[in-house]
Amino acid sequence: MIHQSANLPIRILCMVIIVTLFACNNATQPISVLIPGDRIEELIELARTETQKSRDLTFIRPVKTGMITRDQFRRLYNSESSSSQYELIMNAFKQYGFVPDTMSSSKYIASYNENFAAAFYKNGSDSLYIIDVSEYNDASLFALASHEFTHALQEQHFNPFANQNYPGLVQSSLSSDYYLSQLCITEGDANVSGLYTLYKFIYQEAGHDTTDSLIRISESDFYTNIKSTEAPGYLDIQGYAPYEIGAGYVWDIFTKGKWDAVNRLFHADRPISTRQIITRTAHTPWSFDFSAIMPVLLSNTTKLIFADDDTYGPIMLMALLNKYVDAEHCKAALGWQGDRCAFTLSDNQKWGSFVWALKFDTPENTEYVYERLDSLYTNRNLGQLTATRIADTSGISYSNANSQLFLRKSGTFIFIMDNVSSKSTVLAALDKPSAVAKKDTHYTALSPTADIRVKHQIIDMIIGR
Repeated sequence: MIHQSANLPIRILCMVIIVTLFACNNATQPISVLIPGDRIEELIELARTETQKSRDLTFIRPVKTGMITRDQFRRLYNSESSSSQYELIMNAFKQYGFVPDTMSSSKYIASYNENFAAAFYKNGSDSLYIIDVSEYNDASLFALASHEFTHALQEQHFNPFANQNYPGLVQSSLSSDYYLSQLCITEGDANVSGLYTLYKFIYQEAGHDTTDSLIRISESDFYTNIKSTEAPGYLDIQGYAPYEIGAGYVWDIFTKGKWDAVNRLFHADRPISTRQIITRTAHTPWSFDFSAIMPVLLSNTTKLIFADDDTYGPIMLMALLNKYVDAEHCKAALGWQGDRCAFTLSDNQKWGSFVWALKFDTPENTEYVYERLDSLYTNRNLGQLTATRIADTSGISYSNANSQLFLRKSGTFIFIMDNVSSKSTVLAALDKPSAVAKKDTHYTALSPTADIRVKHQIIDMIIGR
């Protein structure tokens, strides 16, 4: 991504990630090589002290610190990742249109992760690690350490990493929109805390204004540069959003209510959608009843090897359409009100079937997104085969040997389906007014009797959480 030089401190912090290494035990944890009395330890200890003062929280338990090399991180990360899982998930994302179908999924994700990471906090262990510490100057190292110490404070006081998915709050417990909204809080808080601690320490009273300027530039740049992200843009957009949009949201909360107001974001004032993060207005996403649709997608569960039921939300929609959207519509969350998508893949099949329903706030925003989806699927060459596009009064179809995709607009709703055997059954279910309701009930995501493996969060898989 190309960004203004004034935005560099935010960019440095955006390289910081939380990594959850699920199967790690004490024997495989990196060993600290900090030497008492050296410059690096002094900077990290200074960051530890100043972060507690600046963030107005103190550590309940000691936090260990250490350094590892890029090669150590690569080996540790690769030992906890599965290329077969990557391929299943990323093939689904190729079919949706998030990533090019020519992309080597596991290799790209591993490379992206290795380049993205600069430091990580290992939740559940009260320990943080900085990768290749010699790469950073004093200010950058201080900010990195402060960011990660903030994650440690978050875990010890709010335990957000264990409570990012609450059944019943969302239609699907695997809601990427809800999950991203929680990352916007955890990473936004850490980015704000890291910058605020650094500049408050350097500039004292002027530190607030410096932090304010950098955070607002960063959030604005996120939207301005949304079309210029490196391919596939999806990875950059969903990867950076929690750090940049999230920091802007948390900073606004902090400037109005100080840290007490930020603390409430982890519990009493927890947002449940990225639309709230983007627009700064509370939002309860719309829900779609898929009770008549899931049996169509799950018609042959004996051969089912992969299934997904999710709500993607406006940030993921921006990532899908990034080459076709403008900054102003993105700042308004594209008018997104809610969505639900379900995907299934059968044994011995490369491409699966999916149904995706979306709701928008106005006919104008619906038309805006519909036209851009049309551009996306006209240019999607699934299996490196160009699709034949046919439009009529019912919608638009895009057909080749691998895909029979259909796009339909109905009022402020958009429906997408691909390789669905009973299109008329699905459309009839979606066109019923009862298919859409405010999210006041928890719909069953997948058949409880289906022998399936549900995906891990795609965001987890890419960033290594």
